[in-house]
Amino acid sequence: MVWCGMELCIRILVKHFSYRHPLFLTSSPTYLVPPITSIYGLFASILEIGKNDVKENRKLIKKEVQDKIKCIEIFLKERFKGRPFGIMRWNADKSKWRRNWFTPITQFYLFDLDLIVSINCDEDLGKELYEKIKNHESGFTPYLGSSENLIKDISLIDKDENDFSQYIKIKKLNSVTSLEKGKELIRIKMPSKYDDEGNWIFEDWVAIRN
Repeated sequence: MVWCGMELCIRILVKHFSYRHPLFLTSSPTYLVPPITSIYGLFASILEIGKNDVKENRKLIKKEVQDKIKCIEIFLKERFKGRPFGIMRWNADKSKWRRNWFTPITQFYLFDLDLIVSINCDEDLGKELYEKIKNHESGFTPYLGSSENLIKDISLIDKDENDFSQYIKIKKLNSVTSLEKGKELIRIKMPSKYDDEGNWIFEDWVAIRN
């Protein structure tokens, strides 16, 4: 089977952001990059695809977005204008005594996310995303992952005409991924797709300095 796809390069700017590991309920690791599932969710929102039920919504995202993308790479701006800071959030738990009602959840926030998403996708999906982003036609919810991560701007760019020297490349780890001489590589395990039941699948990704 010959893949007849379309390449898109999308730049996303977010003023402040935080991506907590979804399986931790108390103090948890915080990703410095949006999980791939958050990006799929953004695309679904742009295309105005979605249901109220969480599991059913994930199944729909898998069918209409995830399964139509053959390859995805993300580029993260290496230097942020602001400094990272921590915010202690609180989770109410009324099943315990009053003095233990609140359990601390540590969640770190960063400023000025500058993210470029490069995808090779089904031609129909690519054309629809292209038109909606280019013409600002979609009434999508303007956040990436959760309502705390409000999008400042989203635009289409030409990958060949942009300087990626200040960006860190993040790609899926596989048997042919190797560390080039003089470049650092960090492994990140994050939710990168959904299974048929709408559950997260965690995979290893690597961050490589350009």
